[in-house]
Amino acid sequence: MPIDIIAIWAAGKAVSALTNAVLGDVVKVFAKDKIKAWSKRLPARSAAQTLVASLRAHDTETAYELAVKENAFVKGYGKVVCELVEVIDAELQAAGVVAEQTEAWANDIQQLVRTEIVIEAFAHALTSSGGALDGATLQAGWQQLTELSPLPDAYDWDFVAKSFNRKLRTLREQDTDLRAVLQAQAAVEAASHLEQLKGVPPSFQLAKYRAELIRRYQTLELQSLDPYHDRVAQLHSVFVEQSVRECPEYAPQLLELPVEWRRRLLKEDDGTAQKSDDLEARSEAAEERLRAYYHQAARPVFEVLRDARHERMVVLGDPGSGKSTLLRYLAVEWAQQHPTALLAAAPLVLFIEFREYALNDWAGNEGKSLLRFWHQASIFHQFNQVELDKYLRANSGVVLLLDGLDEIFDETERKQALNDVQRFLSDYPNVSVLLTSRVIGYEKSQRQLNELNFRPFMLQDLEDDQIKDFLARWHQTTFGPDKERERQRKLAEISEAIAKKRAIRELAGNPLLLTLMAILNRQQELPRARALLYERAAEQLLVTWKTDLLEESFPELRQHGIGFDEKATMLRAVALHMQTNAAGERGNIIAAAELVNIVRTYLGDTLHLNDAHGLAKRLVNELRGRNFILCDLGNNHYAFVHRTFLEYFCATAYVQQFRANLDLDYLCYQVFGRYWHDEVWHETLCLIAGIIGQDEPQHVSQLVEYLLSRIDMSNKFPHVFLAARCCQELRQPSILGEAYESVLKALELPLRFKSFTHSLNITAFGLLTYFYSNLRWLKQCVEQDRDLAIREAAMQELVQNWKADPDALSILKGLATQDENPEVRLKAIKQLARGWKDDPATLALLKERATEDDVGGVRSVALQELARNWKADPDALSILKGLAAQDENPEVRLTTVKQLVRGWKDDPVTLALLKERATEDSEGNVRLAAMEAIAKNWLKHPNTLPFLRERVTNDPTSWVREEAKRYADEVEAQQQATAPS
Repeated sequence: MPIDIIAIWAAGKAVSALTNAVLGDVVKVFAKDKIKAWSKRLPARSAAQTLVASLRAHDTETAYELAVKENAFVKGYGKVVCELVEVIDAELQAAGVVAEQTEAWANDIQQLVRTEIVIEAFAHALTSSGGALDGATLQAGWQQLTELSPLPDAYDWDFVAKSFNRKLRTLREQDTDLRAVLQAQAAVEAASHLEQLKGVPPSFQLAKYRAELIRRYQTLELQSLDPYHDRVAQLHSVFVEQSVRECPEYAPQLLELPVEWRRRLLKEDDGTAQKSDDLEARSEAAEERLRAYYHQAARPVFEVLRDARHERMVVLGDPGSGKSTLLRYLAVEWAQQHPTALLAAAPLVLFIEFREYALNDWAGNEGKSLLRFWHQASIFHQFNQVELDKYLRANSGVVLLLDGLDEIFDETERKQALNDVQRFLSDYPNVSVLLTSRVIGYEKSQRQLNELNFRPFMLQDLEDDQIKDFLARWHQTTFGPDKERERQRKLAEISEAIAKKRAIRELAGNPLLLTLMAILNRQQELPRARALLYERAAEQLLVTWKTDLLEESFPELRQHGIGFDEKATMLRAVALHMQTNAAGERGNIIAAAELVNIVRTYLGDTLHLNDAHGLAKRLVNELRGRNFILCDLGNNHYAFVHRTFLEYFCATAYVQQFRANLDLDYLCYQVFGRYWHDEVWHETLCLIAGIIGQDEPQHVSQLVEYLLSRIDMSNKFPHVFLAARCCQELRQPSILGEAYESVLKALELPLRFKSFTHSLNITAFGLLTYFYSNLRWLKQCVEQDRDLAIREAAMQELVQNWKADPDALSILKGLATQDENPEVRLKAIKQLARGWKDDPATLALLKERATEDDVGGVRSVALQELARNWKADPDALSILKGLAAQDENPEVRLTTVKQLVRGWKDDPVTLALLKERATEDSEGNVRLAAMEAIAKNWLKHPNTLPFLRERVTNDPTSWVREEAKRYADEVEAQQQATAPS
């Protein structure tokens, strides 16, 4: 028996009391003839038996040698357990536990090393020269246990895993037992490879698959941009749920492109462009759908995923918008078996990255299929296709996650991949599917996905509350408990920067860019100057544009190199071309041939490289993979990941030209003079001022004076506001002296033009307040201005930037309850709910307005805010139920129906109340909304279809009966499609 050898070996190491206690448990398990019982629950032991059986089948060892290898496996298991416990002991002490007290965790660790996920990891570590543990595996095993002694706050599973892996490498090199195991495993792998050629299939191991999902996707992909590897953010710790809008018939972002580009991208499959009149009619219809798209309320993405009608979904979004992160989060949450996870009830979640599926080296002559992909492809985990087929046929509720359809660049291959998906869904109709794609890459596949009943949804930018939630999670995760003061300081700094700078706030709406800002904020003081922030961000992002591997094909690169300066110079040329050769803000698109030509010109004319054209094509081709600054849109076109970087690099191109000869007239007349009247150029012009102002504020003064001298006949003063924003780019605008004073005086002029203030938007109002710097004037606008738009803008400015003022809350409360204008009361309620959620008086006011205001529209808004932000309040549900049946205003009753479904779908009373509204309400819109809610959310309920059919016959209004029939037909079709064959 090898256990005595383990004990002797451990004793020779002078192990700790904690290790002795845990190892003693291992000895007890293996001793006293219990090895057979243990082997049944020990995949690692099973791996040893498989190893022995495989060796015997291939006749590679004698029976005696096989026994030695089997015992070596058991001894190796005991040794790695010993090493792991030693590392855990050391980490407990490093986290502040006294050495004599670490033994208190002995029982917990005994349970940990017996969990299936950890044992599987041990088996892999023992039978593979590259096997290792990771912190997520240990943490996942720990989270499966109950009644644990709490770990210290500073305890770090990642550090434990790294320390253990160093010890494991030493063991492999020095320990004869482990060397014997590895040698035997090498023989098995060689023989197995030969058998695979004959068709021997891989195994079907869900536990191992779960562990591999966690290992592969648990950390954020941005780790390569973050040098602080000691506390890398885990996905589950920082993930924030986003919202989506449904877009069934079009891609909204397509409408942001100029007509000439739209014409190119809206070609038919045969390559012929649409006729002009057809395109015009199509554009008008698209504009109408765009208005409908923005009119619908954004919904939390998990709420949509729970909707029974959305068993096949496409999630669309910009690069960096969070599509892949959403799928990875769902996969990891399922793998970790969190009881609160959205897919916790799914028996299996299958994950495919389309870019891996598109590889052509795995299917052979038999062609591709999803089952064969899992069986044969060189991916992170394989499934036996026969066993997987049996599993899919025997289990309902399986979820398929398909990431990055747009990353199959060849259109024919993309169609073939969707054909494979179609065949898979035909074979397994009970599988739910969630697929992601960038917008333009989705266009060519839209018809095919529609035929497969996929419903498309667009991911929305992060809202203020979501940004706040992410930042709190990020800083909590990436700062250790010993850095609490620094964590609070850094969180306050980035929160203030986002709240005070409109452009930075817009940047923060993109999850990728918000994460990048958080990384920058942790490494250094986050620049308050916008231009400097963009510069730091660009430096970080350009790291991902890898060029070092090209040195093998282009040896002359070794002496030149392409670093940050070279990449930035190329991107400046690209941005300048894009901005000046297209319709301003809509110019964030460039043909691949033009991009290659710009890069080739720089490589040849500036760096004097010989094969400039070949290198340019390779550099551009590398952008087809995942990177974070310039991306492939498909259809041989490229764009900056975020328009911000187009504007930044375009601005720096002009600044470079200015600094080459210090010709201020060039900036004034050729740049600002040409574009000041075009609002879509204002961001670029402001950035030019911000970059120059870092070192040469006197030049900004001249630019500002030049702008103020312009004449605008529209009385909308764009030159005044542009001059003011250029001042804002400087951290201390007053350094501009007389030019700054001139801006203040110029801003007073629009205030005298009431015809102008009637069209004033919230952004412009905020700019006025910033420079006018008069809180008393702001309060006066909130309470007394005759223009509702001005009052609303003033309220928002008060909440965003003057919330700390003691009068702010009382002013809004008075407006919400006493103002005679119901629109003012409505706007004030919204601002109160968003600015003072934590104030108990806000909740009381909402309840009062929801039930007592004499205008239905105000009651509806109060109900919406109440349901959205105070769902846990015990009165919220009772108020909604009461108003659903009793309120005289149909708008209020309609609101209650929608909010009940959104917030209390699982409440047993909700379905009954909806049926009551669907049959008894006097207003057709309310009845129809209740029917729609039942059809969407109780699709599989046995009484849903009969109830809707009854409404088709008995509803008193003809158009309601028609719509009820449509809902009933949809429910019946989906029930038939998902019924067992």
